[in-house]
Formats: sequence, structure tokens, C-alpha cells
Amino acid sequence: MTELISPARGAVLSVLTDVQREFLRRQKEGLIDGSAEKHYWDSSAFGWLPDSRDPRRDLTAPAAVLIRFRTDDPLAPVKVEVSERDDFSVPAAVTIGRIEQSAEEEGVFHAILTNLTPGRRYFWRVTAGELSATGEFSARDEEMCPKDIEGTANVRDIGGYPAAGGKRIKYGLFYRGGALDSRVEDRYRLTRRGKETVNDVLKIRTEIDLRGEDGVFHESEAGPDLKYVMIPSLHYSDMIRDEGPALLKRIFELLCDRENYPVYIHCQAGADRTGVAVMFLLGLLGVPDDVIEADYNVTSLSIDDRRDWRGSLHMDDFLATLGGISPAPTVSESLRNFLYTVGIPAEKLDGLRDFFLDATKGDLI
Repeated sequence: MTELISPARGAVLSVLTDVQREFLRRQKEGLIDGSAEKHYWDSSAFGWLPDSRDPRRDLTAPAAVLIRFRTDDPLAPVKVEVSERDDFSVPAAVTIGRIEQSAEEEGVFHAILTNLTPGRRYFWRVTAGELSATGEFSARDEEMCPKDIEGTANVRDIGGYPAAGGKRIKYGLFYRGGALDSRVEDRYRLTRRGKETVNDVLKIRTEIDLRGEDGVFHESEAGPDLKYVMIPSLHYSDMIRDEGPALLKRIFELLCDRENYPVYIHCQAGADRTGVAVMFLLGLLGVPDDVIEADYNVTSLSIDDRRDWRGSLHMDDFLATLGGISPAPTVSESLRNFLYTVGIPAEKLDGLRDFFLDATKGDLI
């Protein structure tokens, strides 16, 4: 006999941790504002975080789901499958951890699932020898979609964000995060499992590296099959002055080519250079200002330093410069309008926007 224990059939689970949920709540209420004590771990804005003085702990990883099951034959080979289809014809884009036997309960095994997508229904099946059992659960619709790639940090899918015309951004197209390999910090170095997540789960096809180390890296740490493009980028206001617009043009020319997807974009920590580049994409897609701000601020949960939109000298200068060059009622509109001036045909940017936008929130599971 094979018996599924948890999650229970019909369970609705969250991809967000309690810390992430609390961070987003504070963000909505305007409590994420450390401008007076910028970048200090014990500031009033960030001092509530667990291990807030320890920059090595990454709090951006998604909540893990523990699956548990019992089998009468603990020596039988065990297989765990997860799919969005009840016939299991296509594996779901989730990471299934190693199956381990419980030390406390005889015949009980468990494994960890990560990288669920919000708003999706999942079927899971355990086969032990010739016996199998099937269950189903759903991932709750959420405000953001964190991902876990072992060997880096600060990873998230921008899918699910509200966008123009009452639509939302499609999941599985565009990921932002930290470096996949680094000559500077060992904490950014893909493990074998991280490589499997990049290639087999998220199925990333193109890596855009925004670090200014041209010539140091020649291919993706995830493997030679990924298209690797280094575009040494700039910070904040520098991206809209001098050579900055030309760099934006290079980035968005890559994004306009649908053969490049899914895309993973990063700098070192996935914070400043990545944050600014992603702001322009979110602006093009019509994402509201408060969501753009929250996406930027979530980096505060990573192993890098704290980030806050309000009161940051870099951000203040960037927004003031952008508003002067590309005035508009909202930051989102300013970002979008500026992007249409960097030299990419408007019809290509319009096509990119249409490619990214999906159903309205009410149409999602």
C-alpha cells in the first residue's frame, strides 16, 4: 500500500514565507522606509527582520512544501511526480528534493518541493514499486513569485504582477536574481542542484549578465547550452544619461527576440543594476508604481544590503532625472516613455508588451 499523508487533497498552500508576507504588508502600509538610517541593519525599517544583522542569510527563497507519504515496502524504489495535468504527461516546473525516510515514523518518507507557481493547481503521485497513490493541491495566488536556485539568491519571477489593461504578466518568461557565478564572492556559485533548476525546471535559455567584467566570463555557469550575453551596465541615473540609453537598447533588443525566452537577468546581487533594468520592463508593461517599488525593495530580504525606494539618494536622483527627461503622471509611465526613445522601433516594444501580458487576475486559478 502507498498512502499520501500531506499535503491533504485539496489543500491550498502559499509560496510566500511568513517573513515575505509581513514584508509586503509593511510595504503596502508605507513602513519600509529606512531613509533616515539607510543601509544599517538595525534601522527602524528593517530591524524587525529575523537575523537582520546577518547578511549571509537569504530570506528571498520561496516557502517549501513538505510532502509526506507511507509505503508498506520501504525497500521498493520510490518515484515522486508533480504535474499540472492529471495524466502526468508533462512534469510541472517545480524542484523535487531528495526523498528521505523519516527517523521517527516507520515506513514514512518525505521530500521538499520548491518553486511552485502561484495560482496553479498541482497533481502529485508517489509510486513505490508497483503501487501508487495520487493527490492534488493548489498554490495560492500571491503578490510575488520567489524562486529558489541553489547557489545564488534574490531570485524571483516577475510573473503575476498587475499590468496594463487589467492584465497580468505571464509566469515563466523572465527571472531576475543574483549572479550564477562570481570571481568575487563564493556565495554566488551554482551548485549541481542549482544548475538542474536553471536547465530542467525553469528551462532558462538566455542569461543576461549586467556586471562590468567584460571578458572575464564567456559562458553561463549553468552550462554551454544557455545563450550568455554580458552587457556591462550602469547604476541608476547613469542608465538614462550618456551611454546608458545604448545599454538599455541592447538589453531590450534581446528581450524583443522571443527565441531568447525564458530569460534570467542579473548583476552581482540582483539589486541595483538589475533593479533599474527591470524597472524599465515593468514600466513598459504598465505595472503600477507601488508594485515596481515593492519589487525593488524585496531585495532587502536577500543576502545583500538593504534597499528602499523612499529616501535613497541614488533612487531620488534617478527618479528626479527621469522625471526631468521623461515627465509623466506616474513613474511607470515615465519609464515606459523613456524606453521608447532609446532607438528600438515602437512596434517591437508594443509586441514585447503584448507577449508578456496574460489573463486578468480573475481568469487565473
